[in-house]
Amino acid sequence: MNQDQQPKKPLTVDDIDNIVKQLQYARFHMDMPQPMHIRIPQPGDDKLLPDFRCLDDGVFTSMPSLPSRAFETLQQKNEKEVFLMGALGVYSAMMPHVQGDYFGFPLGTNLYCFVLGRYGTGKGVLNLAKILGDAVHEYLRTKSKTLRSEYGRKMDIYNSNKRQYDRGETTVVPTLPDAPPNLRLYIPANSSKSGIIKLMAENEGCGILFETEGDTLTEMLKQDFGNFSDVLRKAFHHEGISLYRKTGEEEVEINEPYLSIVMSGTYDQLFKLIPQTENGLYSRFSFYILQGDHDFANPFDEARNDRKPTLEALSTEWLEIYKLLEARTTPLHFALTKPQQEKFYLLMKQRKAEIVENISETLEGMTHRMGVIFYRITMILSVLRRYDDNNRNPECFRGNQTIVCRDTDFELALEITVWLLQYSLKVYELLPGTKNEERMENGKDEFTSKQGDINECCRLWALGEPVRKIAEIIFKDKGKKTKIGTWINKYCKKRA
Repeated sequence: MNQDQQPKKPLTVDDIDNIVKQLQYARFHMDMPQPMHIRIPQPGDDKLLPDFRCLDDGVFTSMPSLPSRAFETLQQKNEKEVFLMGALGVYSAMMPHVQGDYFGFPLGTNLYCFVLGRYGTGKGVLNLAKILGDAVHEYLRTKSKTLRSEYGRKMDIYNSNKRQYDRGETTVVPTLPDAPPNLRLYIPANSSKSGIIKLMAENEGCGILFETEGDTLTEMLKQDFGNFSDVLRKAFHHEGISLYRKTGEEEVEINEPYLSIVMSGTYDQLFKLIPQTENGLYSRFSFYILQGDHDFANPFDEARNDRKPTLEALSTEWLEIYKLLEARTTPLHFALTKPQQEKFYLLMKQRKAEIVENISETLEGMTHRMGVIFYRITMILSVLRRYDDNNRNPECFRGNQTIVCRDTDFELALEITVWLLQYSLKVYELLPGTKNEERMENGKDEFTSKQGDINECCRLWALGEPVRKIAEIIFKDKGKKTKIGTWINKYCKKRA
């Protein structure tokens, strides 16, 4: 018998279990909903499953052309995932007058996105996504400057006419011109509550809070006549918000706010912003947990030099689409197909039942809003895809045609939503009052202490301690020796 004809090794129980789990995961893409599996084993994972399931590379290559071209400038998987969070958030704020029907009410594209990670783990990639909105922001700022210049000329005429009226030279009462709006896409989160509401009102209720330091928004929430979180909660559903101050009789009202949020922060910053899961902000955010990369990235890699010019070109390209959407007098309507609607309903119904039964009834609100997030992602991808389907001609956004979601984009949105859901569930565990029993016993947090545990593992290994004892010291559980073994093979130097 030659080497090619060697008998096949019989399958073990573990092999069969892994195959079953792979098949269960594949059934996500079938018509009927199936039980959810957050952590999916991959071939060869015979020692330790990854903490989270990463997005498949096919998600990035299957995206519409605008984000897909941006992904081509990124080399690392975690960079692409962080950028995806930021890009979805930024694009969600740049689709004015795009609406779908959800529970019979019009729903815009706006998302709240939070990238969570330790200091120095690569959250800065989020700033690349901000470039996608720079052209729109500059366009609005330039328009605002023009309006202010015109306002100055009108005020000169008003003052001249008022002097004539005061001297009795004319009987025509001059009319004071309206002050111009302060137009912008990016609203600074270091403003006061009243300042942000006023800026939103001047921008027809629209805008995006983009902050790479969570403390900026957290500190603002404490200021200015009450907590600002109620405004954020209402804005997520386009519910009316208002501001009234007795001093000066200042009154601002926004009937339908369209606010997006993109921010990053550390765990302590997250806890300040969202102190507990019962806080309504938790269920309205999409979370991504960045675990970092132990390699030191080469800051002189020439491939990194192509990022900013590419993103600036994509930003300018989107500006032409934004102008057409902004100028619309009627909303551009979005719709799922009937089969997609049925699948959406069955999938979300199944997810809710699983989470409530297996985790907690307190997560009902999170599953409801995850449905909103799922729907909004289908909208964003469909608008981007419409541009591709019309040979990248912005004129396709004129008229009153309905944008119908393609099956490709529905499946992409589903894949992204399931990917986001695992992080929402992990944040649920991390927030005070919901820590799992193991972390309570150990008195530490899995993510903030992981690097310290790895360092201690390597120190004990270098001292000659056996794997079983290291597991007992770090985890108070000798059964964790497999995980300790994985850390030693991956992070620790071999013993002399």
